[in-house]
Amino acid sequence: MNKYNHEHYNDPTPKKALEKVIKDKTKKDEDEAVNNVVEIVIRGEPVAQGRPRFSRHGEFVSVRDPEKSKSYKRLIYTELLAQLTAKKTKQFPKEHPLFACIISYRHIPKEFRKSRREDAEKGNELPVTKPDTDNYIKIALDALNKLLFRDDSAVTTIFSEKRYSNNPRMEITVCSRKNRECIRRLIQEAIGDEKRNVDD
Repeated sequence: MNKYNHEHYNDPTPKKALEKVIKDKTKKDEDEAVNNVVEIVIRGEPVAQGRPRFSRHGEFVSVRDPEKSKSYKRLIYTELLAQLTAKKTKQFPKEHPLFACIISYRHIPKEFRKSRREDAEKGNELPVTKPDTDNYIKIALDALNKLLFRDDSAVTTIFSEKRYSNNPRMEITVCSRKNRECIRRLIQEAIGDEKRNVDD
């Protein structure tokens, strides 16, 4: 686990921060996890996971994260660590099923004419160009891995979308898969709120 964090952040996850996600879950942990909702907002243009960089050293091949991806993961990681340190949120116990909602708000292209820009602001036009949505998902889960949860295999259900906004950002919400109220709210906000960009 330290090797992972050295490679991705050059900042090993503190041992104390890993204790709860490493240990086996108890009934109390399970009860707390169901009501635990973690919300992270990273301001600025969202960054998708880039292609890994390969380099050969004799007979050995090393794999590195692109610097841009690595830096963005550090932003997410640092924000989460700050919340955990301030006890504003909690880690999820081992093997607890999770739901993740990842919304990537990209800037509205300057070449958009007024009518098209208005459609983008209202959410009537969505980005259909690269980066791919799954690469936004990957960078978010990689950054949370080993800190918010033991392994991202615990994330059983994901809702993710790319949108346009005058206020570019990435919004990440993680909750228990058993927290139906939270999941229902997130999905309704995503697909049923015509005024979802009103606060941008």
